[in-house]
Amino acid sequence: IVEYPSSKQSENQIQNQANQQACPNDPSKSCQKLKLNEHLHVVWINLIQRGRLEVIDRFAKQHCATKQDAMFFADLKCESTDGSKSPIEIISVNQNLCETPLDLEDLK
Repeated sequence: IVEYPSSKQSENQIQNQANQQACPNDPSKSCQKLKLNEHLHVVWINLIQRGRLEVIDRFAKQHCATKQDAMFFADLKCESTDGSKSPIEIISVNQNLCETPLDLEDLK
């Protein structure tokens, strides 16, 4: 489905609506995926993609501090080293990192 801009909606507003999805912890609310390249340098993005928990934690804390009632979700899974096909969940997509920050000591 393609929605064209009306006189009341800009193309950016329509693009934002297309990028929204139900929030993992509350399907009645809508969440929008962050475009990391609009917030971070590529070096930090690479560290996040490599699963550097300290970088994810710091970015989440900064994001949560700048927005009232912010929600921040990350989905981090790693391949299992025991040969099974099931990924190991490091950060649950249902965990709002603004409400429940990462416990870095527990994840080591």
